[in-house]
Amino acid sequence: MLGTTAESPTLTPVRQATSTDSHTDLSTDSPSVSAVALKLPQIWRQDPFAWFAYAETNFNLHGITRSRTKYNHLVSALPYEVIAEVRDILCSTEVEDPYGLMKQAIIDRTAISERERFRQLLSREGLGDGKPSQLLRHMQSLLQHDSKNFDNRLLRELFTQKLPVAIQRVLATMPTSTALETLASVADRVMDVDENCINAVQTSSHSNPQILDLEKKVSDLSDQVSKLLAIVQKNEDRSCSPSRDRQRRVQHCSPQRQNNSTASGQQCYYHKSFGTAARKCVSPCNYKGKREPRVMTTTTARKRRVLRLPDRHTNLNFLIETGADVSILPASTTDRSKPPTSHLYSANGSSIPVFREKSLTLDFGLRRTFRWVVLIANVKQPILGADFLHHFNLLVDLKKRVLVDGTTNLKTTGDPELKRVSTVYNR
Repeated sequence: MLGTTAESPTLTPVRQATSTDSHTDLSTDSPSVSAVALKLPQIWRQDPFAWFAYAETNFNLHGITRSRTKYNHLVSALPYEVIAEVRDILCSTEVEDPYGLMKQAIIDRTAISERERFRQLLSREGLGDGKPSQLLRHMQSLLQHDSKNFDNRLLRELFTQKLPVAIQRVLATMPTSTALETLASVADRVMDVDENCINAVQTSSHSNPQILDLEKKVSDLSDQVSKLLAIVQKNEDRSCSPSRDRQRRVQHCSPQRQNNSTASGQQCYYHKSFGTAARKCVSPCNYKGKREPRVMTTTTARKRRVLRLPDRHTNLNFLIETGADVSILPASTTDRSKPPTSHLYSANGSSIPVFREKSLTLDFGLRRTFRWVVLIANVKQPILGADFLHHFNLLVDLKKRVLVDGTTNLKTTGDPELKRVSTVYNR
């Protein structure tokens, strides 16, 4: 009614937003603003510690402080392989600090273990294609948070042992109080002067008494095998009686016996019978068409089942070839412009040039990396052979399409293919 006095609602004046307020709003870590302002790269599985340092620096620059917002940015940067490792954390709800929990889980489950880091640090892997300063930084990254507690004298000794002998001689003249970074810088300059010191894989066998002892044992075994072959040959000569029928003699006598009965300068049994199609040769034989023995050969290409795996460091798809003795990478245009250092030979006589060796760091999602030296040759696709698989205790399961780490029992899935492959052998 008009005569009734109604209580008027209290009106709060609206304050107009100023430029200061606008700046304050933009500095908050609301999801809509942060999603536009910040996009993190995919997490670096080979060094998650460095990635989190990079990410948290960006969080500070963009004023992101809430744990849930950091968590959302972190999850958006995870590849499927990492998501599978932290699925239990991803599915959990109502966690007080989701970012801290996810960060610790990723480091614990995907980073290289402390035991593996120290194994790599103490291994005999050399300089490879990098510089001494790069090698030192890699060794320091393996120590991570333990670098302050690690004896610098021991780290210096481990570092210098991985360098070529020529560089070790130069560094030995420097005071023991010299900083490691200074030693690495001097080693870089020495390498720039003498390019022949680069390949640390080809170390001198004379500096290792164990290798000298092995060489002596191999030489002794070779002498014993030669003596045994001579005894076997002598017994075969006695057991092969002469016959009037030449054809019958060929059937009962061994090719070696028949070859010894030929006059000097004639052909052996295999080349005389099969000519260019012969796959064996018994000395002495002067067949002009035969090839000289080579260091490495390949069999005729044939279709066989192989496993293909992608490497996360090089982005190359490797054929995991258990029948190959050596591992190979395709040569680049620059490599092909240079003269080859050696050759591979296929069964049909075609030559495959080998240009150089290269040290690679490979990652197949097995929670550890693999450093290995491969041949750079004129092939079409990268191949990892039995040398690599045996050294790192890796097992190929074609039926389940997986590569199994025999040390940790971890598995990574590949793509099986029926490929025409020329298997490489190292004689």
